[in-house]
Amino acid sequence: MSEIEKKIKKIKKIPGVINWARQNYKRTDDTQKKLQNLVSNPIGISLQPIYGLCKKLAYRDMAFEEAYEKVSGYRGSLGSSGTSILRAFHDYIEQSQIEAVKEFDGFSMPYPIARDVDGEPLAIPVKPHFVTIREGKLRPTFIIGWADRPLNAYQIRLLSTIISNSLLTQQDFIGSDADIVAFPKMKWSSARECNQWPVSRFANLSNEELADQFERYSRALRNVIATLRESEIP
Repeated sequence: MSEIEKKIKKIKKIPGVINWARQNYKRTDDTQKKLQNLVSNPIGISLQPIYGLCKKLAYRDMAFEEAYEKVSGYRGSLGSSGTSILRAFHDYIEQSQIEAVKEFDGFSMPYPIARDVDGEPLAIPVKPHFVTIREGKLRPTFIIGWADRPLNAYQIRLLSTIISNSLLTQQDFIGSDADIVAFPKMKWSSARECNQWPVSRFANLSNEELADQFERYSRALRNVIATLRESEIP
């Protein structure tokens, strides 16, 4: 497989719903620029190991001290980011007194949006980091560990709509809500603060608005792939 085809395979792989929402804008050209930037400057560090430790804390499978010691051993920015996220997450679960249920560990469902340029189905993985019980109802929870606040109001509505249309229509979650818990850096500090909101706080996009966004994303993806393949022609 050529380097170009490797890049195409990677950009065709739809990320989780939060990262996918981050790639989308109300204009096709802005969405295309974002996708092209991901091809040119792939993300080098994944926060998945940190999210995994947060999940263990939520399940009470690991003491904070043990998790902190583990993340302190990570090198570079993953270690420094990880320790600050872990502290903020620990404060969040202690103050919220959340109860996470293991029965939904690893639960995920695909949300189909279109087909790509090669006719293969495109589906967004909608996978909460864990599920809690609040007021007797199951409540999916998603963590955002980014240092900044990169989701604009439209992207938050897009994210909320997809979570509502997918997870919250399933029998186990009907009549419930889902939580987004973000831990951005505080201003002039390396410490993190907790920003938590239920997806119901934001008005869902209409079916027409959602279909238009799926079309914008699909068109942007096709254009990026076409540009990559044209660059391979001698």
